[in-house]
Amino acid sequence: MKHYSQKRKDAVLNRMMQPENAPVPMLAEETGISKVTLYNWRKHAIAKGLVGRKIHRIQRIGLRRVLTN
Repeated sequence: MKHYSQKRKDAVLNRMMQPENAPVPMLAEETGISKVTLYNWRKHAIAKGLVGRKIHRIQRIGLRRVLTN
């Protein structure tokens, strides 16, 4: 069983969610992570309510970078 870092999981989860909405089968092919694992990550993130907060935090960080550059 492979172990993926939280940073890797977050990066892939962010691609699954808006605005990109990358399909799980495509991400599985690109990343080499099984579809079952990706679906489980997404299901758990949604159940914990982490998805919306995480995307919002990343958008704020991105906005801050734009404003400081």
